[in-house]
Amino acid sequence: MSKLSKTAAASMKGGPVERKSDPFDTPEKKIQELRNQRCDKLAVVRYDFIDALPAEYDKVQLLLAQEIANVVVRDNTIKILSESTAGLLKRAEDAEEERAQLFLENQQLDAARTLNQTLLKQVENLEGDINILRLRLYAAQTGNFTDGK
Repeated sequence: MSKLSKTAAASMKGGPVERKSDPFDTPEKKIQELRNQRCDKLAVVRYDFIDALPAEYDKVQLLLAQEIANVVVRDNTIKILSESTAGLLKRAEDAEEERAQLFLENQQLDAARTLNQTLLKQVENLEGDINILRLRLYAAQTGNFTDGK
């Protein structure tokens, strides 16, 4: 008689049956094997291969929906940031124009200060000349005019 397999011998003894691990333990492996069988035009005999399809399809649909939501959020964020950036650029341009205007006004004020200082010096000189002329006039009127000699 030929030698019995371990499973058959254990079955005859009534002991625990050794289970072999399924080589198709993940949905990806099941789907790949299903593709191989369909490419070879073989009949599908394991329905767990077919059951793996809806599970994987649901995962892919969920991932796709999440990615679409991420794209929508990203697009909204880009739109908001674009509007904010445009507003900031406008404020920066306005601030630059105001700074240029203030710089021009400051230059005009500096020029006016310089002119005022020059005019004040001229007025002081003229007041001194007027005082000298008053003294000369007084001296001429009183007869004490020597004209510095």
